[in-house]
Amino acid sequence: MKNHEDKFSGLRQRAEKLLNPSEITLPEILEVSEISDSIAEIRDTIHELYTYRIELELQNDELLSAQKQLQDISQEYLDFYNDSPVAYVTLSNDNRILKANNTLAIYLDAAKQNLVKHLFTDYVLADDQDILYLYRQALTDNKHPPACEFRLRKKNAQPFWVRCEGFFKSKKSRQEINLVLTDINECKQAELGLQELLSHQKTGRKQEITQLAHEIHEELTDILAALKTDLKDLSNELPVDLSACHEKCTLMDKHIDMAIQTVENHGTKRAL
Repeated sequence: MKNHEDKFSGLRQRAEKLLNPSEITLPEILEVSEISDSIAEIRDTIHELYTYRIELELQNDELLSAQKQLQDISQEYLDFYNDSPVAYVTLSNDNRILKANNTLAIYLDAAKQNLVKHLFTDYVLADDQDILYLYRQALTDNKHPPACEFRLRKKNAQPFWVRCEGFFKSKKSRQEINLVLTDINECKQAELGLQELLSHQKTGRKQEITQLAHEIHEELTDILAALKTDLKDLSNELPVDLSACHEKCTLMDKHIDMAIQTVENHGTKRAL
């Protein structure tokens, strides 16, 4: 910038010297009109050069300002990318890690530079790799699948659950899959614990119902047996000539036998 200013300054001084009549030596054959025209052209040229210089300085200042803003924005984006509370990872077609942020390195307890070019599936629990494969395939086919969940593993630690969302990006030189991973291990453990609790409650309630049904079955059987005995005693006490009553008692006795058989059948099915 200083060199340019010196050049412009020197050019201006030369031009101003030319504009000073006392410093100008002109051939006597030049007419006054020709001298005036030359001086006017020199002045116009100096004005244009000076204006152009100012424009260049303004453009340069704007360029430097824009460059500084771009650098600031790039740094802010880089800081956000690296220190985000969620993990970002970019995968190649062959499932290798192209780029990762600091959060993923923390998730996997590994240095970020050591993750690049490694297979991402090396860090996914074997039982859950089909989940990731199907999700990546859906992204590649532009099907916009919902988020999926799978477990990541790291050295000397229990696997942990993550929620995965992503998008597919096609470039001229390559195709990429970008994934956003959120640690949901605590929520997932709580969910699994709740499911286990509900399962225990369901099993316990089923056992209670079974026990209650068994008690009702036994009590109903005893009542029907007692009723059958009382009916027999009543029939024995009736006079012999009351044939209609004896027939009624016989019919009632059959009904009681049927009720006892029904209760026993239900009890047998429940046991099976």
